[in-house]
Amino acid sequence: MAVAIGLAATMAIPAVSASATASPTAASKAQVSALIQKSQHLTVSSAVSGADVSRDGSNVLYAAALQVAEGVYGATALPATPLSIGAHMVINPPDLDGGGDAVVQYALQFVGMVPYIMGGNSPSTGFSCDTFVRYVYAQFGVQLRGNAIAEASQGTVIPESQAVEGDLVYYPHEHIGFYDGHGGIIDAPKPGKDVSHRAIWGNPEFIRI
Repeated sequence: MAVAIGLAATMAIPAVSASATASPTAASKAQVSALIQKSQHLTVSSAVSGADVSRDGSNVLYAAALQVAEGVYGATALPATPLSIGAHMVINPPDLDGGGDAVVQYALQFVGMVPYIMGGNSPSTGFSCDTFVRYVYAQFGVQLRGNAIAEASQGTVIPESQAVEGDLVYYPHEHIGFYDGHGGIIDAPKPGKDVSHRAIWGNPEFIRI
């Protein structure tokens, strides 16, 4: 995309008052002309004005995601972390022999690195709570489908006393994430937040897949 830039910005121009019926006088015309001559001008070299400007796909996607987030949630709920971070982060491969603790360690990589984006389903597109769970489990060969409600229905409700690392913490009809085994949840919280690791609140169900 070629960019041609020509900017003329005017700073500190005093107001010129006149009645609705008054016509410009020679003096007022001269005053305005003098102010224009003193205004700030920015000249861009031909090398810059003819340069191609490109943005990587993740930034373009982030810009689109911002538009959606603004429309749905308002400007105060924009993602905290640009998607370009998640798109380029180095992801350690899952330890397929590590059990639930390996699931937790894999999920922890995304804390503070990938923002909540409704409809996003990867580090480069963001996560919602259900797609975060689905993505992490998929790396361990566990294929879940549907939203948080559907994901929870594919497992078995267990007592909190039996819950271990890698089980799911489920707030019925509201939210889902991973149990860290120590009273915490790893989840994609809500618009405006990144993947997080925080204390469990309320009375969720614990789900074993």
